[in-house]
Amino acid sequence: MTQFALHSPLLHFYSLRLIVLIYLVKLCKFLFILFTLIAPILLLFLLLSILVFLQLFESVNIFFVA
Repeated sequence: MTQFALHSPLLHFYSLRLIVLIYLVKLCKFLFILFTLIAPILLLFLLLSILVFLQLFESVNIFFVA
């Protein structure tokens, strides 16, 4: 009886679903940590690049006005 329960396809299906669910949760945690660490750095980089672009544009604009 126990051997039938161990080799039951339904049990195997549910154990596979559980394994997939655990890996999905781990992946979500990893992605969340990754985005919370990298997103501020990316936003800062974007802000700096916009500021640099505006500075370049302003200097070119002043150059054309002068």
